[in-house]
Amino acid sequence: MRKKDILDNANNLQKDSIIITDRRFAAVISDFLFLVNKSNNVETVAEGFCNLIVQHTLPDITAVSLQISNTLYTSNNYKPSELNFTHSFTSQNNERVIVELFFNKSLSRSQIKQRYNVEVLIQQWSTVLNGALSGIELEALKHKNTEREKELAGIKKASEILSRGVPVFNALSEICEHLPEAW
Repeated sequence: MRKKDILDNANNLQKDSIIITDRRFAAVISDFLFLVNKSNNVETVAEGFCNLIVQHTLPDITAVSLQISNTLYTSNNYKPSELNFTHSFTSQNNERVIVELFFNKSLSRSQIKQRYNVEVLIQQWSTVLNGALSGIELEALKHKNTEREKELAGIKKASEILSRGVPVFNALSEICEHLPEAW
């Protein structure tokens, strides 16, 4: 085989690996967004994230861990190895998040980097995860604020009733009529 043919074959292999990687990335993101839309639970989303990455990448040679603050989530086939790639970030609510992708086969770090563009993928997956965690936090905050608004509206209504100077029994009766709105 001539040198030119070898280089052409190597370039084609690299292009194929990038296309496969892009397809796998898209599959992970698609399934992950479906999961996030179904659940506003951090545990479910974190565990799903780990398993989806493994499922759509190389299930026989990869494992994933995700640490959010002091809680560790892992893929079902979790088995840490020395050959891993890590990306960390701080979530919107100031929690430290660490994503680790482990390779359990005897490939070299340079082979994996060249074939699978892992560092870019793990960074992109982390960006999507950060967005999902921010969305979950936002939903929790919206719920908390909505409940607080209802409580404040109930307090305001009770204050208005009491400020009218009506007899206590009538005031309490009227306040009780408005309590369900505050819950």
